[in-house]
Amino acid sequence: MNARTYLVGGYVRDLLLSKHGIPATPSDKDFVVVGATPEYMAERGFIPVGADFPVFLHPKTHEEYALARTERKTAPGYHGFVFSASPDVTLEDDLRRRDLTINAIAMDEEGNLFDPWGGERDIIRRVFRHVSEAFREDPVRILRLARFSARLPEFSIDPGTWELVCGMVQRGEADALVPERVLKEIARGIMERRPSRMMEVLVDSGAWARIAPGSRCDRDTLDALDRAAEHGSPLPVRFEILMESAGSRAPDLARSLRAGTDAVGLAQTAVRATPLMESSKGPDDMVRVLEAADAFRRPERFEHLLETQEILSGMDTGPWLAASRAARATATREAVKLASTPKEIPLRIREARTRAVEAALRETRNGEKHG
Repeated sequence: MNARTYLVGGYVRDLLLSKHGIPATPSDKDFVVVGATPEYMAERGFIPVGADFPVFLHPKTHEEYALARTERKTAPGYHGFVFSASPDVTLEDDLRRRDLTINAIAMDEEGNLFDPWGGERDIIRRVFRHVSEAFREDPVRILRLARFSARLPEFSIDPGTWELVCGMVQRGEADALVPERVLKEIARGIMERRPSRMMEVLVDSGAWARIAPGSRCDRDTLDALDRAAEHGSPLPVRFEILMESAGSRAPDLARSLRAGTDAVGLAQTAVRATPLMESSKGPDDMVRVLEAADAFRRPERFEHLLETQEILSGMDTGPWLAASRAARATATREAVKLASTPKEIPLRIREARTRAVEAALRETRNGEKHG
């Protein structure tokens, strides 16, 4: 059997991005094997792992090797495909099913490029372009295009590709996206260096209205996402910025996207605590906010809330951070001893924490004066 192995996908793309002046670090390697069968791979010790089509792990390096394959659309959505991975499938056939030309470049074992769709040319031109009309068959490609726009903001979208994306949304293909896959792509995209570009693609194409009904994602949100990227904010903070425009519906929206405990919890904390923070007038109020925000059990979540508010509104979070840390450092055991009845315990603890917050704020103000 005359099998040939090629390096494909992101590794080759990132090599070429770096070659043409865009910082990129090639990492995970993916391989495609042309002219082989599952039996051929098994005889050579490769470990089968693919559920839908033949994918194998190298017996030593554990890198992924997939048999060259074609796909045919049979039903709406992400899973509506039938795959063929016979030895007759050519490398060009395999690359034709990929999303963007920059991801449809292969390299042989001697380092020679196989680029039938002009991917390197599009890297030089800084343009995202679909490989074939098959792009329209998989709605996940809308998300991937949006994510790549956030990672490579110097790239524009080819007009023909944009027309395909908008047509997919209008035909309802985006409605078939499953929340788990949406979350995976959104989470990766908003952690890129220009997350606003991802959201612009989704909003302008109409996809975001289908994915997250009720979330406006206006210019203020887009600018705040980019500030979060400049700040190096963690994922929960960026996700809360994205959800914030939904107001009191933010926790429900985070749940609908299967965003996980951290994101849902931060959204709930923001809805509950932010209005109280805005109206607080002194140390006692600040302690009540900390209680409402569950800051004593989940201090990291409260600090994420502070970071979110700083990015969204420019809030001076220094006093809140000092108050939170002082209140959490309070020796509650001593406060409990001062209580004459069990019912007094919460009051005594709050009083002790209030005194600690008052002292911390005084120290902060004195430090600012002498600074």
